[in-house]
Amino acid sequence: MMYADEISAVNKAQLSTWQDLTGKALATMEKLAELNMQAIKASLAENARHANALLGTKDPKELAKLQSDALEPLAEKTASYNRHLYEIASAMGTEIGLAAESHFVDVQKQFTA
Repeated sequence: MMYADEISAVNKAQLSTWQDLTGKALATMEKLAELNMQAIKASLAENARHANALLGTKDPKELAKLQSDALEPLAEKTASYNRHLYEIASAMGTEIGLAAESHFVDVQKQFTA
């Protein structure tokens, strides 16, 4: 039978775990927001450069080449963004897994005691 002190200790441990996970989730959201802001800023800058280059063309062949050249780095940029996104999500998944495992071990120890 568990006593009030033991129940209180379990509840405090659970609260601490949830607060820790909440902090980690918020940090992950902050990283995602930062990644998205960097992507948006880079995209806007690239679009401005491209628009200026397009406005400065006089030859249709040059215009076609500019359009073609603009599409080439798109796949690389998308892959880079996806890699960063995967790294952030993977790190969060690992942190949640470790926290859950640690919490489960602690709770199991307390109940067996």
